[in-house]
Amino acid sequence: MAGDNYLGSTKVFWSTWEYNPSKTGLLGDPTPSTPELGKVLVEAAVQHLARFVEEYWHHRNPK
Repeated sequence: MAGDNYLGSTKVFWSTWEYNPSKTGLLGDPTPSTPELGKVLVEAAVQHLARFVEEYWHHRNPK
């Protein structure tokens, strides 16, 4: 777990609490999902990751 507020204002938290690997590799029930919802979730995750990496980079390499 990296924790919360690792270097700046972006919150980071990794947790494996209550994580039980499945034989199929799925976590939870995928039946209510749609391609559109998947796109929204992936785009949001990429945006948050990019913001975190940018903040981390600027903290480690100030101008």
